[in-house]
Amino acid sequence: MVLPISLQVRQIGNIGHVKTKSIDPKNPTTRQRLHVYTGWIEVNAVAHTFHDVTERFQVVSFVPISPGVIEAFSLAPGENPLRGATVTVRPASAALNEANTIFAVDGASVAMERQTEIPGVVGERLFCLVLRMNVAIQQGELLRVTYQVTALWNEQLAETAALPGSQAPIRKPLESLVAAAQALHTLTQRLIAEGDTAQARVAALDAIQAYRQIAATSGADVVWVANNALILSAVLATAGLAGESTAAAQAAVDVLKEFDPPTQALLTYRTVLAQALHTLTQRLIAEEDAAQARVAALDAIQAYRQIAATSGADVVWVANNALILSAVLATAGLAGEAALAREVAAAITSE
Repeated sequence: MVLPISLQVRQIGNIGHVKTKSIDPKNPTTRQRLHVYTGWIEVNAVAHTFHDVTERFQVVSFVPISPGVIEAFSLAPGENPLRGATVTVRPASAALNEANTIFAVDGASVAMERQTEIPGVVGERLFCLVLRMNVAIQQGELLRVTYQVTALWNEQLAETAALPGSQAPIRKPLESLVAAAQALHTLTQRLIAEGDTAQARVAALDAIQAYRQIAATSGADVVWVANNALILSAVLATAGLAGESTAAAQAAVDVLKEFDPPTQALLTYRTVLAQALHTLTQRLIAEEDAAQARVAALDAIQAYRQIAATSGADVVWVANNALILSAVLATAGLAGEAALAREVAAAITSE
């Protein structure tokens, strides 16, 4: 069983909230309110560039009633004003990396959950409405999802306190870096589409530097950074910007090597590292830097060994990618490294 990867929600927008009185026909004296919450959530969930297995992510978010404002409930033990709810979540915008890209929402739910660390709120039994969803992706990046939550509340218990916030999201330093990197990444793609390679080079190098800065910032999702750098590398390679493409792949490798992943994320980390090294090898070969390509290739081969030795690894996928690397190396005249990659693939499948 593949466990979902938890993602940090980056932004919520287009927030809508309406409510109306509702009567329970079985108990007309019970006061109820029907609330409808709508909006989009920015998740930026990325499936591995070369990974042909569907990946699953868990997204957790508050359900706001307006920009920067959520409802808070101070409840006694056993109290729950939420009588029932329905949830609809759909993929809204995405980046397609392959023709067979797949996006899906496997399920979503809302529940009252206890909160203890909301700024400006004091109370040991503070509860808020929390939306949880599971999304599945194959070979692509899911940028946003839309949601609609319809909830029936017991009005007698629904004495809420709204938490004021600014109308525009307040960005922390990490969030500002992420926004800048995404803007530069997009600008690079737009300039390439317009045929302005000179400005595309400048924007690409700025994007690569921004990704490095994100990775060096506390709390950063380094695997997300590496995946996006690899996507940028592919875009640049297709545009013929070989040097910048190599720089993006090198950045992905560097930030991953500086990262010490938690045990539960070890397989994901090793998979992305192997992909980054595989990509870097290809980019160096394209630039005819055989010496550095040998170094990267040997690191990639070792990374594939490590993946195969990790619990839960798809050894067939690992062996196939090692064989693909072997073919690339053989074509480039790196016979020794090509033979080693073939040996590793054979050893993995025979175990």
